[in-house]
Amino acid sequence: MRILSLILLTFALPLAAEVQIESLQTEHGNGTYRFPKLLGTGDAVKRINTYLHAIELKLLPDSFESSPFENIWPKEGEIWGVTRLDYHVDRYGPGFLAVTIESDTGGAFTSRQSINYLFDLASGQPIILEQLLSESGLRNLHAQLRQQRSQRITDFLSGEIITNGRDGRAVSLDSSNPERAALQRITYEQCRQTRLGRSIDEEHVHLGSQHLTMSITGCMLPYIRDLDALGDFENLISYRALEDDLTPYGHCLLIKDGANCKRPPDIRAGGVYQGSLDGSIPITLVLSHKSRNRLSSALYRDAKVEYTPLEGDASVPEYRQLYESSYPPAHFELRVDKSGELTGIWQQQGGKTLPVQLR
Repeated sequence: MRILSLILLTFALPLAAEVQIESLQTEHGNGTYRFPKLLGTGDAVKRINTYLHAIELKLLPDSFESSPFENIWPKEGEIWGVTRLDYHVDRYGPGFLAVTIESDTGGAFTSRQSINYLFDLASGQPIILEQLLSESGLRNLHAQLRQQRSQRITDFLSGEIITNGRDGRAVSLDSSNPERAALQRITYEQCRQTRLGRSIDEEHVHLGSQHLTMSITGCMLPYIRDLDALGDFENLISYRALEDDLTPYGHCLLIKDGANCKRPPDIRAGGVYQGSLDGSIPITLVLSHKSRNRLSSALYRDAKVEYTPLEGDASVPEYRQLYESSYPPAHFELRVDKSGELTGIWQQQGGKTLPVQLR
């Protein structure tokens, strides 16, 4: 495998001098794979690398046998798996790192995905919107997005020229094709009542230099996307316009200079937790924010560095239940204290309970 070290940026982190990002890169089959790795020795750097590797590559940093992409690309003779992987850094410092991972996944049809990750540079832990906006601020933002997107559908259905949110084309309702126009009208009206009214959890969040960008995929399923004149929904909101709705952390990060901001502990944001099972088995637990009530996570038992996917309930802020996707079934029951430490038990079906301590 060919690994290219491409220095993209440099920034300062607590407990570390200059930190750089290199690209892990290779070609496999007909696809190109490129992935970020931070260089440095600080705890924040280690957490960011561990989080991204665990969630995207299904392994821990530097734990691969032949390639860092060996767990995600299609196996020999199969079509299922990641067929292309790339990234770009949206913003770095002061205070946070924003990076987007893009991928194509093969199967019955190719699925394209873009995921935005936000990290607090002081702690190396992920950031979610709930840490930046107050509860009332989240409600205000959701209402604003629904109104703007509903108006965009109204404008299109009334015959106005609209910009496609996927490729930038100027589009309008095609009155010369009544059947196509009728199908678009029905679909967009349904979308207005259903998709645009869903939880803000489905949004992709981008933090730029002056604006917050919220985006969701369009109203059409992939196999009828040729009907999708509107494309994706993307809205830019200036930080100044959000000032009254920001938390103290959000205000420090987005309105002030972003340095020395204290990230509030919030287990809903997920993150990297390391410790032991039964006081002797080293484990790494990576919690990934899926929605306000769900966690999608990964467990690594360090002795074998084996990846075990987990699904969990996050509806109670201080309590987590995580279920292993393995046989025999096993689960964690964890509680978080004010310092952010996780304690609880792990139990395999029919077995005894073992204590867990993570931080």
